Amino acid sequence: MWISSVPTAFVQFGHQHMWSSWQSTTFYRTFWVAQEQLVVEQANATAAANATTTLTLIADDMAIVRVNGQEVGKTVLFPRQSSLQVSELRTGHNLIELQCQGTEGPPSVVASLVGPRGSVLLQTDHTWNWL
Repeated sequence: MWISSVPTAFVQFGHQHMWSSWQSTTFYRTFWVAQEQLVVEQANATAAANATTTLTLIADDMAIVRVNGQEVGKTVLFPRQSSLQVSELRTGHNLIELQCQGTEGPPSVVASLVGPRGSVLLQTDHTWNWL
């Protein structure tokens, strides 16, 4: 199963999902965005209304997404895929939080943050932390 329609941003579900044995878990990670990259991304978004930074994810059962402390949105119930527009990125360090809730089992999530030109800015993998 793939979670992105952007050819350069494919994330294979089986290799990148994260899960926890707790019913409610927040997965989080900091990541760096260079000023040049952010300017290019914002310029592209301004030039084309449909060119934005998008977080695509599948969460079992559901997740609340925050970027730099601001709520970006909530996922639809599993097994449906959610796509959220992200405008909270800034130059330098950024923080993404996926507050996941599993109702009948452990929470699980797979996600990919993709820029307007299809570049993968971040995806779920073993480098994430949880609480």
